[in-house]
Amino acid sequence: MRFGFFDQLPCPSGFSEPQRYRDFTAQIELGDALGFDTAWLGEIHFNRAFSILADPLMVLAAAAQRTTRIRLGTAVTLLPLHNPIKIAEEAATADILSNGRLEFGVGRGVAYQYPGYGIPLEESRERFEEAFDFIVEAWTNEPFSFEGKFFRARDLSVVPKPLQSPHPPVRVAANSPDTFPFSGRRKLPIFASPIANPKTPAPAISGAVSMPSRDSTIRAAITPTKIPKAARSSGSMVCRREPGADSLSSSVPGSFGPAPTPCRLRSIASWHSTQAT
Repeated sequence: MRFGFFDQLPCPSGFSEPQRYRDFTAQIELGDALGFDTAWLGEIHFNRAFSILADPLMVLAAAAQRTTRIRLGTAVTLLPLHNPIKIAEEAATADILSNGRLEFGVGRGVAYQYPGYGIPLEESRERFEEAFDFIVEAWTNEPFSFEGKFFRARDLSVVPKPLQSPHPPVRVAANSPDTFPFSGRRKLPIFASPIANPKTPAPAISGAVSMPSRDSTIRAAITPTKIPKAARSSGSMVCRREPGADSLSSSVPGSFGPAPTPCRLRSIASWHSTQAT
């Protein structure tokens, strides 16, 4: 089993946005030192208390400069809200800057974010599928052409290309019945949560082909011998840091409920000092 952590980077009252970004990059740096497998970042808009992670790929590129081993993933990049050319370029850049550690998670997000981007919600599914295919084509063909309802390209060369070949590992957020067949047909691993997923009857997802047995659910965290003492009772842990304190705590990720209050960790050095005995 591998363990990782997910965060949406809430910024509740009393915290500044610059401080929360410093906190979060320090959290990822600590996860790298502790042996966590992957740091997953959501993309969420228009709700400061819940999340200020408007551009997870940019944050991952910054975190890559402070880490050497931990893989860095989006959970998820909201494809219907963006031009796929820009996402293909940004994700490839993040993969290069992380020396090939990017995990590319994609999804559609939630309804309230669509009006702010001027995207009709009813176009979400088609835009998602088109953008996904467009990005994969852009990464794997040179040049490439694409003819879709929303996105088109003719003899286009998208650069840079990802460092990982043929492209970073891709997984799909599956929170609605029609996403399972989409992922299955492409043999893609999925993000799935019993908190978010409806109690869908089995026949509703029976159209999906068999999923890969390895990594078919969200990867969750680190080598057991390296799990911090404070976290060993937690199945999936999010460590958060607050300035000026030195206690380590853990919490269940709050991605589908109220944003948890950041808990406190002064530095990697302070954590190591607590393990000396």
